[in-house]
Amino acid sequence: MSPTARNRAWMGVLLAVVVVMGVGLARADSSPPTLSERAQALKETTLCPVCDGQTVVESNVPAAASIRALIDERVAAGDTDAQVREVVENTFPGQALSAIPPGDGFGGLVWVLPIVALAVGAAALVLAFRRWSSVADRRATEADRVLVAEARASR
Repeated sequence: MSPTARNRAWMGVLLAVVVVMGVGLARADSSPPTLSERAQALKETTLCPVCDGQTVVESNVPAAASIRALIDERVAAGDTDAQVREVVENTFPGQALSAIPPGDGFGGLVWVLPIVALAVGAAALVLAFRRWSSVADRRATEADRVLVAEARASR
């Protein structure tokens, strides 16, 4: 396979992946979340003030149960997600209860490092495929054929 044909094949694969991802995103449910879905999402991203590293969904301590009830009440009352988070944080002052890492400073690395790792991995794969394809394009020369013929004849 020539390098041009190989590049076209890879471009076809890339195009297919992009099309499949686009169709998947287009078919994704874009309806607004229900109240129970909003409350569940808030509970899954709110840390328990008593437990170490558990969300209020995972914990069974009374403080987590009260936060779950508070979230349900505030969502049913029509508060926005930001307002619900503010009420929960005011209920337990001085404690970081958000399980979502910040988007700036050192916490921003949590968002950036996976993207950087994917980009480095993709670049490494591209370089490896190019190196492998350049090795595969090498053809035996007439001098190589003479050497092989002499080695066979000397057996």
